[in-house]
Amino acid sequence: MEVYRPTELTKGLKEPQGVRYNKAAMISQELLDILVCPVCKKPVALTANGQSLKCGECRRVYPIQDDIPIMLVDAATIDAA
Repeated sequence: MEVYRPTELTKGLKEPQGVRYNKAAMISQELLDILVCPVCKKPVALTANGQSLKCGECRRVYPIQDDIPIMLVDAATIDAA
């Protein structure tokens, strides 16, 4: 999988074709499509602030650090809502 990270040198240039990613967390759509919650194996979705991934089934919220989803049960919090 190709990773695209914009820098000062690439500002104003087009994104590579075929690579889609979330601009808030720089996570590709391809990765989001395959990530699942390690507990219940249900898909996770990017939260509104783009800083974490949430499982709709068990409500666990996995942090994203340095554009890397931390899919560890011990790192997750459980959302009350």
